[in-house]
Amino acid sequence: MHTGSSGPSPADDARFLGTLGARVRVDGTARARLELPYRDENANRNGALHGGVVAAIIDVAAAAAADAGLSPARVAGASTIDFTVHYLAPAVREAVTADAAVLRRGRDITFVEVAVASAARPIARGLIARRAGNGDPARGNGSAGSAVTLPSRPSARFATLPDDAFARRRTGSPFTRRLGVASAQLERGHALSLLPFDDALRAADGTVHEGAIAALVDCAGGAAAWSIDGFDPAGRAATIGMHLCFDVGTRDEDVVAEAETSWSSDGVYVSAVTVAGRRSGRAIAAGTVTYRIVRPARGA
Repeated sequence: MHTGSSGPSPADDARFLGTLGARVRVDGTARARLELPYRDENANRNGALHGGVVAAIIDVAAAAAADAGLSPARVAGASTIDFTVHYLAPAVREAVTADAAVLRRGRDITFVEVAVASAARPIARGLIARRAGNGDPARGNGSAGSAVTLPSRPSARFATLPDDAFARRRTGSPFTRRLGVASAQLERGHALSLLPFDDALRAADGTVHEGAIAALVDCAGGAAAWSIDGFDPAGRAATIGMHLCFDVGTRDEDVVAEAETSWSSDGVYVSAVTVAGRRSGRAIAAGTVTYRIVRPARGA
């Protein structure tokens, strides 16, 4: 899974990396390159690389570059705390690379820029802030000591909604079908997306991989946007941008993302998303997704 001159990549033993079929090479202590060959199972229903996969490889590449400059003790418990991605163009049935470069390495936080491209064009840009662990392996990512339980509110029904309320569309993307992602519409512009726990989603530390969570957020934002005027299999959709702040990780439980569309105009939808462990109710991430839907012209 790894080649390069700087020893094993911090992402090397993450099962999620193998799930995507990606390879990571670390170059010194400030750069990393991720290579992702084209696979049908990473695509959306139009054959383009799924936006969730793009977000995931940005997270993986950034972590490899940031963690390469840390001692093993500080790699334990390192996590992404701020994640922004803009989607520039689709990658349709083609391989891509994600090149990560450290912009600044502070005492605890490292800023990384990631450029995703195919052989033909730029695909996406990411900017990530990653915090090093405190050097105590017993208090790594997923420690109960740093967990936050979401406040009870009427819209946070992820823990009580039955499994059969989540629908898996046969017309959905190969990527979401492979991960088992399912969505439930609560009301217009308000949706939940469920990511069932699976060993293939694990990060190196055993938590659900941040990249998998970013992919779930992309799905939830899309589900909320489509629910405004109803899903149209003839329509086209794309994620424009995503911003996430990650908190503590979670282990051995399903993950649910709740998305509420707060603004829409001329086919562009902005949704606020909150992510939590389904069983524990523990906050994992929060942010926004900007999504665009193009519907076929009437009479076309």
